[in-house]
Amino acid sequence: MERKYEVGAHIKYIDPHRKAHDALVLVWWMPDHVPSYAGPNGEPGCNLVLVDPDPEKEDSYGRQIRRETSMVHLNNNPGKGNCWCWPDEVPQ
Repeated sequence: MERKYEVGAHIKYIDPHRKAHDALVLVWWMPDHVPSYAGPNGEPGCNLVLVDPDPEKEDSYGRQIRRETSMVHLNNNPGKGNCWCWPDEVPQ
């Protein structure tokens, strides 16, 4: 899988219940600018947007979007949710 740190990159958001959701990157927080975001493998942090998984959160535009900020990579947050990963890294 090609991994590019570009705005709009397709990633997975891992929620607090460890369920994966498709998401798009709004901004990358690169380790050389924000060292605390770097995981063991050097992955940056990011802000992302996703379609809200709650079907009750719908309006005349369709399902509402949700933003998540300051997300660290899955490897920097083992055993927990509220993080991001590449689509081929989704935990089973």
